[in-house]
Amino acid sequence: MITPGQRPVSALTREIPDLAGLFNTGGNPAARAPTAEDVRAAVASYTADRAGAAARLILIVDQLEEVFTLAEESERQTFIDVLQAISDADGTTPAPAVVVLGMRADFSQSCFGYPPLEDALQHRQRLLPAMTIPQLTEAIERPAEAAGVKVEPALVQLLLQDAGLVNADGSTTGRSDAGTLPLLSHALRITWDKRRNQRGPVTAQAYLDVGRLRGAVEQTADGAWNELTEPQQAAGLWILLNLVHIGADPSRDTRNPREWRELLDNAANRAAAEQARDVFVRERLLTADTDTVQITHETLMRSWPRLANAINKHRD
Repeated sequence: MITPGQRPVSALTREIPDLAGLFNTGGNPAARAPTAEDVRAAVASYTADRAGAAARLILIVDQLEEVFTLAEESERQTFIDVLQAISDADGTTPAPAVVVLGMRADFSQSCFGYPPLEDALQHRQRLLPAMTIPQLTEAIERPAEAAGVKVEPALVQLLLQDAGLVNADGSTTGRSDAGTLPLLSHALRITWDKRRNQRGPVTAQAYLDVGRLRGAVEQTADGAWNELTEPQQAAGLWILLNLVHIGADPSRDTRNPREWRELLDNAANRAAAEQARDVFVRERLLTADTDTVQITHETLMRSWPRLANAINKHRD
């Protein structure tokens, strides 16, 4: 599974090293552009080495919208061409891969003008509806059960209520609020981390203590913010703003993963930036690896007023 980021072809070659030689030409302008046959052969070789000649690769591209918000057009087109090449049969042999694309529904129009994506939307699109009450209940209870911990029934009811699936009197609404799942994930993690009795059940009171569904993100972010000195706060907000692709309105805002070294080189206060990043990563507001840093989930951009207000100021 990959997320495209600013350089989707590089993300792909990191996951499938056999493709690297086709695209890493060392800047040689005379290097021959790889053909669809080259790409299919490289992916088939990669899969055969790991799972046998009869196997097919399943490649999941999460957050496809990043190819439209972050990548340059030439990189975007090459990436789409590669996806088409590895998922299309060549007439004599089956396609070496099955490609599954995940994308926010509000970005579907961005696919227009790219025939492979247009075709996928027209003929192979699968919409994922909002979770039902049984599905959301299972998502709440099963991970805890796997860890040998119970979830209080009262907590399940509170979560279903905050998700918009049930009313306060227990009657069902037949719908859930958009964007609920990432908020639910964060609220449950914080509730788990801060429960008083480490051996007892996950309680409704612990959930109330962390601010419920929409307050948990704000409470976590405010807690991290208050740990920082004034210079670290300034650096931290600068980092966060650089990790957001600001759209025409809040619904079009997306994450903007960046190379940490490049970001740090442009920081006014390197030490403060590093310290702020470390606090945000520890609180899981940011995710960092050896090369890149990114906002863990877009929920932060909308659920933390301090960041949302800063984004809106820059939008104006």
